[in-house]
Amino acid sequence: MIQTKKDAIDLIYKSYNLAAKSANGRLCKIQRQARELLHAVGSPDKNKKIILIAGSKGKGSTAAFISTLLQALGFRTGLFTSPHYNSFNERIQVNSIPIPDGDFIRLANRIASGVEPIIERLQPHEYLGPIAINLAIALLYFAEKNVDYVILEAGKGGKYDDTNVVSNQWSVITPILNEHLAELGPTMPHLIAHKIGIIKEKSFAFISKQQKNVETMMNKMLTHHRKIYRYEKEFSVLRSKMSQYGMVFDFKTKRALYKNNFVPLLGGFQCENIALAVQTCEEIIGDSIDQAIIQRWLQSLKNPGKCELLLDDPPVIADAAINKHSAKYLHEVVQQFMPGSAAAVVGLSSDKDYEGVIQTIAPFTKEIFISKPINGYRSFREYEIYQYASQRLPAQIVSSPSEALKIAIDQNRFDFILILGNHSFIAETKQWFESPMSSAYV
Repeated sequence: MIQTKKDAIDLIYKSYNLAAKSANGRLCKIQRQARELLHAVGSPDKNKKIILIAGSKGKGSTAAFISTLLQALGFRTGLFTSPHYNSFNERIQVNSIPIPDGDFIRLANRIASGVEPIIERLQPHEYLGPIAINLAIALLYFAEKNVDYVILEAGKGGKYDDTNVVSNQWSVITPILNEHLAELGPTMPHLIAHKIGIIKEKSFAFISKQQKNVETMMNKMLTHHRKIYRYEKEFSVLRSKMSQYGMVFDFKTKRALYKNNFVPLLGGFQCENIALAVQTCEEIIGDSIDQAIIQRWLQSLKNPGKCELLLDDPPVIADAAINKHSAKYLHEVVQQFMPGSAAAVVGLSSDKDYEGVIQTIAPFTKEIFISKPINGYRSFREYEIYQYASQRLPAQIVSSPSEALKIAIDQNRFDFILILGNHSFIAETKQWFESPMSSAYV
């Protein structure tokens, strides 16, 4: 009997943890079991209108933007996303409200009878993915709440991701980067094929701005697919200008031109994600969207951990940049604040591209403080990062995110602070800013 939220989360990770203990590194996720589990709990995805999103960068942002825009249009939405910042419940939302603990526990109990028989049949190195189990809870919850649209964010892959066992009518592809080649490669064509594997034969596909080599390979793979909306063809950002308060921009879709838009978010990439979301929603409803609705929606947008301004004086910006490509836009953002002396507080796990991130920020950063989250579940090798960073700029290792921030702010040597790292690291820095303990420093 599952009695607590922790018990429910333990169920979600049970199969993976069992396999990890006995597989000696040779783990194998069985995707078909994700479909079997959904059948076992009554196929809650049946006849649902589903948008599935894959890519390397901007998946979560685009999923949230599509969800909130559909809400602005009067629809009820179910959003399935990961990871979370503050609570596991954030991964399952109806109209932007996380699933309550009581419903999460109740539905975990309901699916447990379907999970256990599957786990019992697996070989020691095989596992039923955590995403598959949480997806079953989410889809049951969305069915109970009678949502109009379901928005699913895929994991790191696409074709063999556990979210891809549903029949999605709309497929959204965000920027694809050179990442996870050991798991999804070994080459970029293999990785691209994984990501676009969510595009079903009869689904509409919406493809965001891509690097030229990725775009070329993708176009060859999608030659026979007719329902495609591509960035710079059917939709694009025509103009964007950034201030310290947000972005002013124009963009077009296949159906309309949207001019003089303001969004209180920083970074040109935000505008590209917005254009992708609007183009997708236009085709879902089969019409252009009233400019006034777009303006009200944009004014309400938030994007936690994506060039998020946490403090005005000195400016402190948090961003979940985990590789060189995703860190590139940071220079554009930092320039708006014209700092004389910028510091970076960095918490990147060993599986992230910390070298690329440090290379990108070193030219405009005076000093780097390296730390790790107190409750992070990934491996963080601070000394390894320190050895690399200290060859390029002054660096020091600090015991926790809060201690790093205290040092950076209290020394009064820096007029701009950039926080970069995994979601768990960003979450702990945000929690510190929201706590009474930060009042002596901010």
